[in-house]
Amino acid sequence: MTEENGQLIAKRNMLQKLQHKEFTLVAGQLQKELGLDYQSANIADNLKGQVRKVVKLASGRFAVLQKGMEFSLV
Repeated sequence: MTEENGQLIAKRNMLQKLQHKEFTLVAGQLQKELGLDYQSANIADNLKGQVRKVVKLASGRFAVLQKGMEFSLV
């Protein structure tokens, strides 16, 4: 962030970078808690699995979807 004329100006893609950082942190915590490997999910993916829990992040609510020994945040 920079300051111009008393206003804070956010850098390009700052929100996406913060969301990615939060996802990475939460995924690491969930790996330890659940004993499962994290698999990132893309919007275009057709995912199947069992919903293990719901987590609240700054960017919204996400389901922890487990398939086998892996999980994704969706």
